[in-house]
Amino acid sequence: MEDFNPDKNYVVNKNMAMRKGVTNIPVPEEKTDGFYIAIRENRIQFIFPEKPAIEYRDILKKYSFKWSPTRKAWVRKLTQNALGAKEEIKKLFEQLRRK
Repeated sequence: MEDFNPDKNYVVNKNMAMRKGVTNIPVPEEKTDGFYIAIRENRIQFIFPEKPAIEYRDILKKYSFKWSPTRKAWVRKLTQNALGAKEEIKKLFEQLRRK
C-alpha cells in the first residue's frame, strides 16, 4: 500500500480542471484508525492495510463502493452523492469500532 501523505495534491476531475485552466487541485486525504480515505483519479477510495472484516465490506457495498484490484482499494466515482456516502460510511465504521 502506498504510504499516506496528506501533503500530496491530486487532480479530482482532470477534464473539468483543464477546461478551467487549473492543473492541480489540492484534495485532503483522511487517515483514521485502520484505513485511509483518498480522492484520486476522480474516485473516492477507501484503502485498508489488510482485508477488512465482512461488516466493513458489507457497508461499502451497500453504498455502491466496489473493490478495485488494480488500485487495491474500495472505490466509487466522485460525485456529490459519493461524498455524502463517504461521511455516512465514516459514521458507521466508527459505530463498529465502538462495539
